[in-house]
Amino acid sequence: MNFLKTLFACAAIMFGVAMCQPVAADEIEAIYQQDIDKQATAAWIQESTNNKISPSIAKRITNSVVHHAQRTGIEVKTILGIIMKESTFNAKAKNGYGAVGLMQVVPRYHKDKIAGRDITRIETNIEVGTTILKNCLDASGNKTRALSCYSGNKVSKVGKYKSKVNAFGKDYQNFRKEFVSTSLAANTKSSSTNRKS
Repeated sequence: MNFLKTLFACAAIMFGVAMCQPVAADEIEAIYQQDIDKQATAAWIQESTNNKISPSIAKRITNSVVHHAQRTGIEVKTILGIIMKESTFNAKAKNGYGAVGLMQVVPRYHKDKIAGRDITRIETNIEVGTTILKNCLDASGNKTRALSCYSGNKVSKVGKYKSKVNAFGKDYQNFRKEFVSTSLAANTKSSSTNRKS
């Protein structure tokens, strides 16, 4: 394990403890991998929107998506696919039906989940949107019916919506795979150079 990975893990741990404690190599690797995954996600968001989303906003969206993916058990690629389809990552997006924000939540139907908060706020919108999707999944038992429930389309007409969500999700996966591979290769090269010097 190279010096930079160890230093990164130590710094990350210091946010939660007073001093840096010894960490197992697999824990350091997991922290490092999660950081690379988040970097890949934020970079994909920016690229997918032709850099109309600032790095800081892309990072906020990424952190919220990852958090709520872990909370709900919904794949990151599915949440990102829905956001891309629904709003193209525009947190202020609105439509004629009254849907608002990244995941196009309709406030009048979800007042209990919104609880008086600003639904255009990134973190709130993703929290509420993923909760709605999770409820749809739990009630229907499969992704097609869940996407039908979420989008308001009939099951027989949800095909195009599902195809778009899946296509965006696949694009994200391919981008992430390439990003991670390139990052790890660069890290290995850097480690090799550090050992030689």
